[in-house]
Amino acid sequence: MRIDSQRRPTPRSAGAALLVATTATTALLTGCTGSGSTDRPEAMTHAAGPTAITTARSTGVREVAVTDSAPKAITAGRVTEVATLPAPTAAQDWGFMALAPNGRLLVNVGPAEPDQGQDPVTYRSGVGLLDPHSGRLQTLVQPPATATRGPETHEGDVTGQSAVWNVGSSTQIDRLDFTLYGSSVTGGGTPVKVAASNRVLNGEQVSLPGGVNQPTILGNRVYWADATRPAGTKASRSGRPVLGISIYSRDLTAATDRRTEAASGWLPERDLCAEASGAPALSYLRSPVSDPSLTGRKVEVHRLIPAATTTPAPTTARTAADSVIWQGRPVRNGTATEATACGSSVALLGSTPENPKDPASLGGSFLTLYQPGGTIDFKLPDGTSVDNAGLTERWLAFSTYNGDLDGGQYLYDRPGNKLYQLPAAPGMQAVSLRGDYVSWSIPVRTKNAPTTGERSTQVGRLN
Repeated sequence: MRIDSQRRPTPRSAGAALLVATTATTALLTGCTGSGSTDRPEAMTHAAGPTAITTARSTGVREVAVTDSAPKAITAGRVTEVATLPAPTAAQDWGFMALAPNGRLLVNVGPAEPDQGQDPVTYRSGVGLLDPHSGRLQTLVQPPATATRGPETHEGDVTGQSAVWNVGSSTQIDRLDFTLYGSSVTGGGTPVKVAASNRVLNGEQVSLPGGVNQPTILGNRVYWADATRPAGTKASRSGRPVLGISIYSRDLTAATDRRTEAASGWLPERDLCAEASGAPALSYLRSPVSDPSLTGRKVEVHRLIPAATTTPAPTTARTAADSVIWQGRPVRNGTATEATACGSSVALLGSTPENPKDPASLGGSFLTLYQPGGTIDFKLPDGTSVDNAGLTERWLAFSTYNGDLDGGQYLYDRPGNKLYQLPAAPGMQAVSLRGDYVSWSIPVRTKNAPTTGERSTQVGRLN
């Protein structure tokens, strides 16, 4: 899940819109627009082990309306043991990066930053693992004593043994460079530089929007996506190179070379069902964004299973399996911008165009859950965007926002077929699932103002 995309960077000064990021990704790499059927979810194929299951267009489709009248998850007892990040101070401010399986939070931390006005810059930050219940911070990278300009930490992942994070100096959400670092969370030691973004391809400066480079740890390796030039492609008519996106991995100690795991793919996401079973895997999206040779709106969701995911694992371990678990076209002429899988279930989400026959149409988004028991088509208000999907056997989590960057954070109870809402914050939402826990954004409040416009994070246990 991106966070922020799972699946979005969350620097302490963040106010960035993932909508900008995903739109820029498509424009930067493909310029592709969709066409096709505008009705209900079409026939799709998903795999459960060696058997492919096909669900017909007209069979087993249910609709779930996403509204602010949904019952509140905390009030209904679906989320308990709620804890809030300590309030920021002038000496210490926090930024959420990832949720750990035990409910702790990977955060960037540092002194409060001065008002940046019209000339934003980045500030150096430390990295830590925070227990929101006790307030205890395990420091992985020491923050500066005072606000200091320099590369800022954004996007990360954490397991019970390791943590990774990106560091970059770009102030543009649609053009983020990064250097990827990794560290143990159990034995201390100095963080290791694992990788850096492809800043130049064919002599041209390139970088990807925030969220696309989100790293994911499986066992002793970290996986991420980066810009590439597909083999056999030539420059476009404008003279710019045709770019795609590939998925790479490297062991967390950087003892072996980087290797390409998927020549065409982006948005690697942890399979939370596989993690719960003790056999880690990840999913990724293959679409015209990652492979310019693909046409139309057809996309594929893949599962990647490493040959060895235990720690320590042989550094020579190769990828054991890369299989397609879902393929098809998004509903309502949509363009897929995110996918996440849990076993044989897949949540696909993205944007939909304006209706040319309706002058009042604002376009919007789709969220579709494909599962062996039937397809769920979530109905979102016109003009609403959706992201941050997380999927477990019991829950689907996602967030929405509109043009004013207000929105909601939701939990869908899959067995109970019921939608719940979490508290919301002004600006971008950032909901995340992991194990028995869920985290979400809340507004920072003071005695003199109901909200300061800044965000904090809460964590709760799922029931």
